[in-house]
Amino acid sequence: MITCSPDGTAQIDAISEDGAPVASPFAGWNLSLLDNNQNSIANPGTGVLGNPYAGLGPNTYFLRAQNTSTECFSDPFMVQINDVSQSPLIAVVLDNPDYACSGTNFTGILNPTISGGSDNDVNQTNYSIVWTSIASGLPTAVDAANRAIDLQAGDYRITVMDNIGFDAGCQTVQDFIVTSARHTIIVAASATNHDHLLRPDGTAQIDAISEDGAPVASPFAGWNLSLLDNNQNSIANSGTGVRRKPIRRPWTKHLFPARTEHLDRMFLRPVHGADQRREPETHHRRGHG
Repeated sequence: MITCSPDGTAQIDAISEDGAPVASPFAGWNLSLLDNNQNSIANPGTGVLGNPYAGLGPNTYFLRAQNTSTECFSDPFMVQINDVSQSPLIAVVLDNPDYACSGTNFTGILNPTISGGSDNDVNQTNYSIVWTSIASGLPTAVDAANRAIDLQAGDYRITVMDNIGFDAGCQTVQDFIVTSARHTIIVAASATNHDHLLRPDGTAQIDAISEDGAPVASPFAGWNLSLLDNNQNSIANSGTGVRRKPIRRPWTKHLFPARTEHLDRMFLRPVHGADQRREPETHHRRGHG
């Protein structure tokens, strides 16, 4: 899609009568701009050097001069206005996919590079750049580099208009896609056995978390740690699941006589607080005798 503002010009450069040149700006003469059917066209310009007929779109026009004394006309002089403007060129890179599993902390980023058509203008300040969501029709958040940021996976539209030069008013509209992705989250955890006959005293804790191979510093700020039962249901616990404050298993109403084996299983799961992304749960088997 390309739309450009009409900006062609036309002017009479010289008039002669019976071989005698008429001095510019042609006092005593009426100058006219005509369309292809020889009908007069209103225009704010006077048709002379310094004030030409302006704002002309691609078409065929005629210029005519009339001597105000004799009221005689010249033959119409044909001029052709050609469209040499070109639409802005857009290249877009997906700087970041959307890593959010849930919530509203979306992470997609689309990064445009704009260049002008006929004048190859790469200065983005010479363009009007608007990003919108195709789904909602609303503008997206943008940064100082005209990148569309904080994008959910989906389709987005960029509208670019050239504001200066031969291509002023030319506009290009293109659509681009933000894809979704997932970080690889790996957890190392440990547990201590339940060994008291009258009260539960087993513990479990997450010892390390890495995301895409990068370790997360303990005590894992920005992460929610959870204790789950064998059905993957959350278990309330006074511990936070980290070193020095492990999760203590809340067994209740169970007494286990000496030398009787009991096995239980629990799961620990980290969830990143920023995007609520999850990885498969890590489980530990514990026993006492």
